[in-house]
Amino acid sequence: MNNIEWIPEMSLGVVIIDEEHKRFLHKFSELARAPDLEFSTCFLELLEELEHNFKQEEDLMEKCQFFQIREHRQEHGKLLHALHIVTPNVLRGEFDAARETLSILPKWFVFHLSKMDMQLAIWLKLKEPELNCEHDFYPPKRVSVHHSNLHVSVG
Repeated sequence: MNNIEWIPEMSLGVVIIDEEHKRFLHKFSELARAPDLEFSTCFLELLEELEHNFKQEEDLMEKCQFFQIREHRQEHGKLLHALHIVTPNVLRGEFDAARETLSILPKWFVFHLSKMDMQLAIWLKLKEPELNCEHDFYPPKRVSVHHSNLHVSVG
């Protein structure tokens, strides 16, 4: 399974979202390195982390009346649905389907970050200036993530 780790270029400048992303990537990294004996536990922890992160993000979207909340929620829902489908296999100790499903996560995350979450970050800066924002929401033109067989460029 390919791994992906936090790099500063991934920062959106909204502390709560950046911290959620860091926690997610940490859990994903743990899962990517997990031996079979620890895979079920790490998988369930990652799923719980994603559900929590998505809930927080969606609460923020509701609070600021984000114009693309429906589309954003749908993307969250698609990913959670895919993970919930393979959860029974994981609980039975069958990890192949889960590993295959999880192999899309690095690419999914970079795309989601650069498109959907970036739009949310810009909207939050405009609508919720009291949020703890670190900087403007215009990342470098190109974010590249290199890990084993994975190369994702966003720009």
